[in-house]
Amino acid sequence: ELEKVLHRYQSNPSDSLKYRAACFLIENMPSYTYYKGKLLEQYLTFFTLLQEARSKKVYPQAMIDSIRRMYGPFSLDSLQYCKDVVTVDSAYLCNNIDWAFKVWQEQPWGKNVSFADFCEYILPYRVTVEPLCDWRHEYHERYQWLGDSLQSKSLERVLEYAAMDYNMWFKSNYGGKPVFEEEPSTRLSAKQLLFRKTAGCENIAALEVFSLRSQGIPVAYDLIPWWGTSMGGHFVNTAFDEQMHPIHFDVTYHIQI
Repeated sequence: ELEKVLHRYQSNPSDSLKYRAACFLIENMPSYTYYKGKLLEQYLTFFTLLQEARSKKVYPQAMIDSIRRMYGPFSLDSLQYCKDVVTVDSAYLCNNIDWAFKVWQEQPWGKNVSFADFCEYILPYRVTVEPLCDWRHEYHERYQWLGDSLQSKSLERVLEYAAMDYNMWFKSNYGGKPVFEEEPSTRLSAKQLLFRKTAGCENIAALEVFSLRSQGIPVAYDLIPWWGTSMGGHFVNTAFDEQMHPIHFDVTYHIQI
């Protein structure tokens, strides 16, 4: 499958840059893995049902007990461990590359983003270890207003808009008590984030990566190992303006840092 991608772009001289982009992704693939399985999907569906039950003031323990009786306790041992270099197919990779080039070239200051920076901050099809999905088109449609705003607004102001958008529909569960003791920390896919509408900072920072990259805006996913107001780390973002100057921001605090 990966050879198909290389052959597709190698056979057309006008796709020489896309060929180099494909090489970049494939060279880095061995480092990336994820989990998938029916139980994980059931687990994520359960949390959506639980959220609805809470809004109706239904005690959640009954639902938890029901899920345990039906599916048993959640365990990573029941999931399939997948390697990108084995599971990613040519259609998925080509679609990602074509979309990434499209949004890169659409941005008025895309010409100021070097190919090396494009590969690092716009091209990647994943953030860390989240389940894979085709996210480019849906996020591009949903967040096109961010890209349009850049036509007349600074990136700093656009990031403020992104923070306001996040705070209108997404909820951080940082510091929340686990629903039950066996609850594992799971990474959500790009589409699961839109569906769940609640998660911790590691998923929220990923949401911003998907949103901004879908518009051709270079952005990074940052880890602060020891956050000043807690005993643990925190995940934030860094976006880059038309001169590739870094702008550090955190939508959970609605601030630039």
